[in-house]
Amino acid sequence: MRGWFNPTEPLQGLLESEEVNEYVRDAAIDALLVLEHSGQMSREEVMEYFRRLFGGKLKRSHSLAWNGLVCATADLPAPELLEDVRRAYADGLVDSGFARLEGIDRNLRAPANKAGVPAQVHLGWRA
Repeated sequence: MRGWFNPTEPLQGLLESEEVNEYVRDAAIDALLVLEHSGQMSREEVMEYFRRLFGGKLKRSHSLAWNGLVCATADLPAPELLEDVRRAYADGLVDSGFARLEGIDRNLRAPANKAGVPAQVHLGWRA
């Protein structure tokens, strides 16, 4: 139980607002990963929020926020969202020059080590 303050609410507000700079929105996605890795959010909470973003909480138009979302999905990792990631690429929402689908796909399907981190070197799928 988090108590009276939910640390994700301000981040979600930044992320979901089209008026917020896209780099700030991308940083909000990264902050959710920090909360998960530090134990302040569960992997399931982050994954379910990402699922909502893929499902329409994030406007379906090309932006850096979409690049960040697919990369964060691979960093989590959340292989449950692989079809959502593929659809985002197919719909032209993600810049394939920023992160290739093949690398994201490989990272999402890689076995995780005991810490839950994919076997590949962090960020290796972006190159």
